[in-house]
Amino acid sequence: MVWPGFIDAQVHFNEPGRTDWEGLATGSRALAAGGGTVFY
Repeated sequence: MVWPGFIDAQVHFNEPGRTDWEGLATGSRALAAGGGTVFY
């Protein structure tokens, strides 16, 4: 079976230098691990 990925239109990556929120690297890895293919 092949399942299509999903588009996540509601992302909240942090601003550079902030460590209390999810960053681009960890956020995009989490999205891919959950089956997401695109975020905007």
